[in-house]
Amino acid sequence: MVPHRAPSRARDDGAALARVDGSGAVRRPRAVRPARPAVLRASADRTTVSRLQRLVGNHAVAGWIDVPSTAQRVSAATGEGGQEWLRPGDTGPRVAELKTRLNAAGVAGTPLPVTETYDPGTVAVVRRLQRDSGVGVDGVVGPQTWEALDRLTATTSETVTTGPDHHAGVDAPTTPEITAIEAALNPTSSGPGGAARDWDGRADPVKRAELRTELHAALQEHLDEATPHVTAREAAKRAGRVLTTTDQEGAGRAAKSSVDAVFGSLASAATLTTAQETARSAFRFTAGVNLLDASDPAVRPPDPRDLSEWMSETDSDARSVQQAHGFNPRRTTQGEPQFFDTLLTEFIAQGSNRDDLERYDLFGFAFALQGPRVLSQTAVVAQPGFADTPGSGGAPSEAERLMRWSTWQTLVHEYIHTLAHPSFNAASGGNRILTEGFCETFTKDVLLHGGAIARAEADADPALRREVEGGDFPGFDPRFVPDYSSGEYSDYVAQAGKIAAEVGMAALRAAFFLGHVEAIGLKPDGSMIDPSAPDAAVHLMPRTVTVHRSVTSVTGLSIVTGAPEDDIVAANSGLVRGGPLPAAAYTSGLVVPGTSHHRTLAVADRSGGVAVETKAKIAVQHGVSDAALERANHELYHREPREGEWVLIPVH
Repeated sequence: MVPHRAPSRARDDGAALARVDGSGAVRRPRAVRPARPAVLRASADRTTVSRLQRLVGNHAVAGWIDVPSTAQRVSAATGEGGQEWLRPGDTGPRVAELKTRLNAAGVAGTPLPVTETYDPGTVAVVRRLQRDSGVGVDGVVGPQTWEALDRLTATTSETVTTGPDHHAGVDAPTTPEITAIEAALNPTSSGPGGAARDWDGRADPVKRAELRTELHAALQEHLDEATPHVTAREAAKRAGRVLTTTDQEGAGRAAKSSVDAVFGSLASAATLTTAQETARSAFRFTAGVNLLDASDPAVRPPDPRDLSEWMSETDSDARSVQQAHGFNPRRTTQGEPQFFDTLLTEFIAQGSNRDDLERYDLFGFAFALQGPRVLSQTAVVAQPGFADTPGSGGAPSEAERLMRWSTWQTLVHEYIHTLAHPSFNAASGGNRILTEGFCETFTKDVLLHGGAIARAEADADPALRREVEGGDFPGFDPRFVPDYSSGEYSDYVAQAGKIAAEVGMAALRAAFFLGHVEAIGLKPDGSMIDPSAPDAAVHLMPRTVTVHRSVTSVTGLSIVTGAPEDDIVAANSGLVRGGPLPAAAYTSGLVVPGTSHHRTLAVADRSGGVAVETKAKIAVQHGVSDAALERANHELYHREPREGEWVLIPVH
């Protein structure tokens, strides 16, 4: 069940991420052009990449190069995979094919009469093949036995076209990495990797008074700066200068298309309950349904308390004040939540603050709410340099065109919020570095690194322009498309960047879109993983492969994992090609280069529905075939994974 959380809010400053100073002039950030992505680093060629794939697997190599939307994965496996299971007593042409291949391989006991019955003589030959190959000796021809036979008869390596590996580059965070992540998420940290500091006002009334005065001043300055702008927006709406949510549907469709082009396959690989999947699949930016007017109090009543809390976390001066005092209102051991509650109550009650906060809450933000629903601003406020009169040929005014493109950018951010996995939302605990910092990082990926803004400014996508502007109008000007800026979320993005520097961007994506928060060092309840704690193995990806008892040799381990025997031998002293496995293989495990593990996730919804990741979902997330996944996990031959179970991902 997903706990209640505050809505995601993004400050909407009129001219899309622009800032208005005291004179009314718009300060537009300098344009940043996206660099052209490279498929491979300049120093790499296909031979180098193929060699790296053989040594460490595509799972690791994909973190070093840009992975296309589909890829050809190469492992030591040789067959096409996915063959039909055959058991003693079975009949049919597949049995005849099995006998033909056993004869061609020269397995001891052949040649067999090629009939369509899986008779005792065939069972004996299959058991010899299994014993020689070091896989389970049971006479049943499943994924491992087919692969063993493939290695004797196939002439080329297995090449399976799959989707992208959405976990490529994700590994178990180390103790130093988790420490650095905790510091990035903790507002009282003394710096990268630094320990959280005590609140200096915990037992010092003078320090408490200083914090009250300084934080009140920072919040008041923020509110006073915002009030003229939101008052102007309120007046514009009262005067009927609006871009209705119906008018914004095209910008919503364009935003969804822009995001789906970058993150669609990743988001679709997530495991959700039936209700969650239905809600997400049905989502469209439809006015009155899930695209609503944020300034309508009937849609969302203003919440001065939530807004004041947002200001305290987002305003740079307010954050600095709290950090200077070692103050963390989320910490429950030093009396901070109670003091913070009193402090905000006092601030809201001062002068006209309640009215100003309600106006700011109504006219200052876009929101993503559960449902999912998106709330956007509708008032069109005149901007310096952008005429407020209708254009030629039926075109909207320059001010409205600016507003439409601003809305497109805002809806990109808000749509990404709707793709956050419920397990990520639950683990985030409302920490805006996780919610807004991650979301804005991915927004930046779409608008800037993905080139969406550059294409829009160059009018390289007329269909996008027609959607956003509501028609095919003359007089397009690149100025209508605001330059990218993360605005007041810059610090959140910077903190998210520190986390990415520790564990990689793939880990952020796996956590946010797929719900695998262990990739960023979090437990499902949002607490940090302690690698030294007894439960560490529950949450941290294993670094070795614990072998099933049915696998008895290095050859068998190669068949199961897809790792070449030479790589297994090189990574584990004492092993030889074709030799037996040591006792440690079944307890502490062996190092198998190129493999990884997947922790099976369960997700619940508010109505009590529960979904557990299936083999098919796990295979899709990692870009492996179902057959390869079953071949690597003997225990999953005839059942689905259980919540919390580690599933071995073979070399691919």
